[in-house]
Amino acid sequence: MKIHFCDLCNESVPQSDLDAGRAHLVKGRVVCATCESTMSLASPHEPAAPPPELIPAPAPSAAGGSSLAVWMAAAGLVLTAIVIYAFEQRVERLQAAELGLARQIENGNEDLRALDRELARVPEQTAELEARLSLKLAEALATNEKLRGELSTAARQNEHTIAELQRSLAGLRKEIENAALDRERRLEELAHKLAQGDDAQRDLASRLEEFRKSTESARLASEAAARALPDKPPAVPALPAWHALLPNLADANPSTRWEAVDELGRAKDPAVIQHVLPLLRDSDLFVRMCAARVLADLGTLQGVPALLDALEDSEPTVRESAWNALRTLTGKDFKFDPQGNEADRAKKVKAWREWWKKEGEGLSNPGTPAEPKQPAAAK
Repeated sequence: MKIHFCDLCNESVPQSDLDAGRAHLVKGRVVCATCESTMSLASPHEPAAPPPELIPAPAPSAAGGSSLAVWMAAAGLVLTAIVIYAFEQRVERLQAAELGLARQIENGNEDLRALDRELARVPEQTAELEARLSLKLAEALATNEKLRGELSTAARQNEHTIAELQRSLAGLRKEIENAALDRERRLEELAHKLAQGDDAQRDLASRLEEFRKSTESARLASEAAARALPDKPPAVPALPAWHALLPNLADANPSTRWEAVDELGRAKDPAVIQHVLPLLRDSDLFVRMCAARVLADLGTLQGVPALLDALEDSEPTVRESAWNALRTLTGKDFKFDPQGNEADRAKKVKAWREWWKKEGEGLSNPGTPAEPKQPAAAK
């Protein structure tokens, strides 16, 4: 914004005052509002006299020389009064400005004193802050060191655990491989034994047929001899035909033992049970399976305790044969799983033994056939 200065009092006059009419520009001279008002007060009924520089000089004349001097004297007085008034106003403004400046200085000094007090506290606050920061830093370093130690320990433990897991995994892999090889070997052995069993069965059928024929021939011969004799001696009770098979139960060949047990079962004589029971502990699993089946076919409860023991056999197929025999003889099931884990099987065998001890032993005479029963799940 453009600034002018009054040509009478040298006071600054903004351009906005000239634009708003609060100050005037007369013949290139700036007159501020204060000087204009002073001039108006000095001549209330007449327009304010312009400054001498602004009053046009009258044309000299011989007749009006004295009146011109009077007018010039009056104008000088008015101008003097205006200058004095403007000077007093300027002095008053300067005094007011000086007073305001003094107050501002005093306030500034007060602010400086407060700032000095705050600055005086800065070293103390800085020391306190440094102490707190040092304590926090020491605590953080201690915590960091502790965490580093814990991480190192955890890393060593993880390495040890990983090494253990790798060794366990290697051992487990080796066990799985060995188990697979053993399973294949056992399957081959079972296939071989099944083939031997088929051959032995055919051979047994042939021998049984020959035995039947020889027995029939001997019977016919004895009847003919008996008819030829005049006096017949008292008949001696003949042993059952299955007695001839008993020596085969101790034969070294598992196929021979299996055939003997199977033939004893075909006899349907409960008296063979006492000879079949020991075969539940035979070294050959097929003989043990056959013994369990024969005990079920004979239909008596005499073999139940031994069959309960067979539920703990090392071979799942033998356990299944014993389980089927017990279901046939007792009608109970107890949800026994021949393929289950050892702990579950032990619980079911214990439940079956307790039932047999409380109720099963009094069901029927062990030497007599049991009533046919349908297998039922135990409650």
